[in-house]
Amino acid sequence: MRVVALDPGGTTGWAFWDSDRSTFGQITEEGQLGPGSHHTELWVLLRTFEPNVVVCESFLYRQQANAVLVSCEYIGVTELFCQVKHTPLIYQTASVIHGGGPWDDVALKKLGLWTRGARHANDAKLHLINYLAENKRGPRQRVWYYRLRDA
Repeated sequence: MRVVALDPGGTTGWAFWDSDRSTFGQITEEGQLGPGSHHTELWVLLRTFEPNVVVCESFLYRQQANAVLVSCEYIGVTELFCQVKHTPLIYQTASVIHGGGPWDDVALKKLGLWTRGARHANDAKLHLINYLAENKRGPRQRVWYYRLRDA
């Protein structure tokens, strides 16, 4: 099972998990694209990992005067990839990782998964962990629960 999680925006964070390459529930790879235009880079990233599932933070328009809508463009690239490759696309709201749930930056730090200066990659990791934990994708994900509980 290969899963890519995305935090799309001016800088797009990403996290990749491959059940065949992950040891002890660790995230396989992570990074950030941008802050400049990175439509092609996002497409290449998705083609490189060929995920079985893509998890993506959804966009909520709040009618703010300074709203940045570029997230919608990267979500569009992601949707196109998923349609072309027949890959399930799972949306999660930002409140899943910023709404006081079990998965936040404090949890990432306790798990040893937090990366300094990589806010968007950290958000993508939180979306990934939330997806894996909620969908019980195999015994390795339980490691996060145990490591967080025992930290």
